[in-house]
Amino acid sequence: MIRMHPPNSKDPLTVHPLPVLSLVPSAEYALRFSKVKFDREAIIERLMKGKPRVAVLVGAPDHPTHINDSAVARLVIHALWDKGAVPFLMTIPGISQMAAMGHGGMHFDLATRNTTTALVVAHLEAHGYDAAISLASGELQPVAELAAFIEVDIYRRNTKRAPFFAMFIPPPVGSDRSLPKNVKDLLKPLRDKIENPGLRKELEFLLAARLRPNIYPMFYKLLECLASRKILGKARRDELLLAIASALCEKPGPPPFMENSNTNRVVLHGLGLVPQGMELLLKPPEQKILSRIVASFLRIVGSRKDELSVSRVAAANRENSVRLWATMSGATDWSLHFAYITSFMDIPEEDQLTPTYISSLCAETPTLGLFPPVGEPSLHQWATEIAANRAGGLDTVLRALRETDPDLVVDAPTIDQSWDERLASALEPDGVFVPKEPKSESIGIVELRGNFCESSVARIAGLAEEEMERFDKKTYLAVFYYNEEDALSDLFESSELLEKVKTIVTMDDLLSLFSLNYPDRLDDYKAYSKLKKDALFDRLVDDKLMRIFVVIAGEGPVANGMRQVYYPAEYLHRDVRLRHITVLCTDGRISGNSWGPFVGHSSPEGIEGGGIAAIETGELVYIDFENGIMNALDKDSSFDLGKIVLLSKNEIQRRPLGGMRQKKMVQDRLALPLSLRSVLNSITPTTSGAAPFLGR
Repeated sequence: MIRMHPPNSKDPLTVHPLPVLSLVPSAEYALRFSKVKFDREAIIERLMKGKPRVAVLVGAPDHPTHINDSAVARLVIHALWDKGAVPFLMTIPGISQMAAMGHGGMHFDLATRNTTTALVVAHLEAHGYDAAISLASGELQPVAELAAFIEVDIYRRNTKRAPFFAMFIPPPVGSDRSLPKNVKDLLKPLRDKIENPGLRKELEFLLAARLRPNIYPMFYKLLECLASRKILGKARRDELLLAIASALCEKPGPPPFMENSNTNRVVLHGLGLVPQGMELLLKPPEQKILSRIVASFLRIVGSRKDELSVSRVAAANRENSVRLWATMSGATDWSLHFAYITSFMDIPEEDQLTPTYISSLCAETPTLGLFPPVGEPSLHQWATEIAANRAGGLDTVLRALRETDPDLVVDAPTIDQSWDERLASALEPDGVFVPKEPKSESIGIVELRGNFCESSVARIAGLAEEEMERFDKKTYLAVFYYNEEDALSDLFESSELLEKVKTIVTMDDLLSLFSLNYPDRLDDYKAYSKLKKDALFDRLVDDKLMRIFVVIAGEGPVANGMRQVYYPAEYLHRDVRLRHITVLCTDGRISGNSWGPFVGHSSPEGIEGGGIAAIETGELVYIDFENGIMNALDKDSSFDLGKIVLLSKNEIQRRPLGGMRQKKMVQDRLALPLSLRSVLNSITPTTSGAAPFLGR
């Protein structure tokens, strides 16, 4: 065997000449990319001496959020070389959810999380990197990379090699942006023409909202509605949409509120994998700061301590991370990703972060942070105060949690120090960005179980207590849609959905449903009973007393790649009537940006025989968010007896309609590309994170 070092070298890569010689040009490229002065002999010498080989991971620039990754990468590579390591640049492709939204690209979105994990594992192992520094942002790439780092670490320790180490440096927080004045001036005259108070309020909301790419469909829905009512000409509508679209494209990057990208920085911080003070930056960190952070990281890599390896640090902090995510009202997607991440960890099955486990942690966690897409405060404002040392960051949030209840944050190692050490030096809550008292006891993420699903995740964050009372412990009239495409036309224009419901209900149905939901309102019942059916229906909708349960099945991971059901959720929530009376339920993903009463990740999914595929339009569904209950009811018995009567699980499972829909899902699935189906064929249910099936 040809060797480059004596046989007693413990490095499995550098004892062989070909790997060393192959890595030299890659290291040279990274150093030239960062404009670092070097000579080739120095690279070879460092490789032969076993100096740390560190991969710096960035996203491909065809993802808008990754466009600015290279600026920080140059600084990190410079610091790595200066501190004696050998740096390498890894560019990882990643799908932009916004680019994939609403068309066939979304079938691939979640699947790329799994394939990226496999790609990164293969890359790290084949090139023999000792550690990684990820600068990745975006929606799914940080999740995928973290899973890969954990898997590599466990694999190496199981094969008696040195542990793998990793840290994350999140991108700077996006700046506050609303529509520019010239575009607002074009839209403001519409207010005087709109008589409907709900539509006028919607326009005012959108004029005040912080810009994000997916605000466009909200404007589109509103302007299309105004055009249909002859308030706005179609040519003028198109001119306004063009101006709005142009404004949205000016500054790519994560918006300054708690959507998917910003939720990633919160979760990674809670896992102890973000250096202190790096979680909420206004601009890229200075070279001297990065040099200090890199030097500290390289000391950890050189120590080879198991307890500081990426899988051990993440596992020790998994509950801290869930609580930080919960108290910050983070995006719902992580209720799926937590299960995915822990499926790679070398921990007992009972310690996996299943929806049930997550729900139990959330029930104990108060809300401390709320950064909405409109209103105050914003993440950018918070980052500004942090930079001026007038407010603490996420360490201060964890400190506030611990002060609320000492059991809410456990001490564990981080990439810097222990939490005890970090929180002791964290600033006190400022009362504005980090409240001194919880904003609410509920964090708005709960697991629902019942006779047609074994598990689902409900998002009720962002709702005031009086709004939550409107939806909780109520009986709903179900409307079923086979998939997102079938639902969109009805949900885009609320009259379509309402007309559909109106045609399937009788006068007795409406009065009986009212009696179930409002048994104490006898006088209203008497008044409503004197109306004709159509007038009664319209009155119940206008009075916000109707309850509709929109079901979208066929969107689960096996059937359709678990697309993010974004547009239906947005159309429901932004509609001036439907937002007050409707709950959406799907076996797909709930958007991390959506605020309101939505239920997603229903498991088992429809194509796998889940009861969600057997829900019939016109039947009743009862939801108790507080106690985590969601059941289909026996409609006749419930109405006759004036109380909730559940259907049996067997009765729902035996419905021919569910079997017919399941067969159609199987048939339609064959239209997906083979490469995608091969991934979807080998994943676990959503309760396990839709992770690769491990056969154990």
